[in-house]
Amino acid sequence: MAHAAGAAGGPASLGKEEEPKDVTSNEEKELRRVYDYLANFYPKSKLMKELKPRQEQRNKILAYKKNPDSVTILDERGEEMSDEQIEEELGRLDAEIEALQAEIDEIANDPTRKIHAADLNESLKQLNRRCSKKEIEDMIWEVDENLDGCVDWEEFHLMFQRNIKDKTGLEPFQLFNVVQFMMYDRDNSGNVSVDETMHMLYARYGKERLEAEMKALFGDDLRTGDGDGSLSFNEYLKAVNVRLPKKPKQKGHGKKKGRK
Repeated sequence: MAHAAGAAGGPASLGKEEEPKDVTSNEEKELRRVYDYLANFYPKSKLMKELKPRQEQRNKILAYKKNPDSVTILDERGEEMSDEQIEEELGRLDAEIEALQAEIDEIANDPTRKIHAADLNESLKQLNRRCSKKEIEDMIWEVDENLDGCVDWEEFHLMFQRNIKDKTGLEPFQLFNVVQFMMYDRDNSGNVSVDETMHMLYARYGKERLEAEMKALFGDDLRTGDGDGSLSFNEYLKAVNVRLPKKPKQKGHGKKKGRK
């Protein structure tokens, strides 16, 4: 595939024509992880923003209880709290954290969960990628087989499978690039390292092509353009931006034929 250095038919793959592999077991595992991360991401992220400061305050209190001389616990007015107040604060935080986590778990385990435009938009914001409403809708529309405005697991899996097996460069790749990056970024840090990508590329391409595929992403010395040896999402997009000529842009979001 000419649209991703780490996918079948990429710029490092212009030699002998080979039939691309189907989804490997490791890719299947990482693909499922990314889908579960993205599905209902927007409501989960709102709750996570409420959860994070409470967890940080709780950790600070636990550090105080372990070593009172190393940490000062302040109330909302900036005044130092007594031990009794600290215990009350810890109890309150525990209850709020438990309630918020229960809400997050309920959303995450919803059997009808899908990836909506708001989910994709919010996840890209966290990767420092700003997209217009139309760009987000187009990413979903390209793979939305049943035209419900969302991406379900079957559509998500089919999109990835088609891209890794595509040898024409004509398969829609916008969402694929997002997903491929997130598959490499296993700790959701917003950056992918040489180590994070190497094992997946080895499983797909083998020893013979591993070095060429790694250099296509990270450069000849595997240190990336800025020398830190990792890629942000925007840097990753630049690295996979060698493509075959694009198809003429379709006008509007009219009906499209199902390809299942």
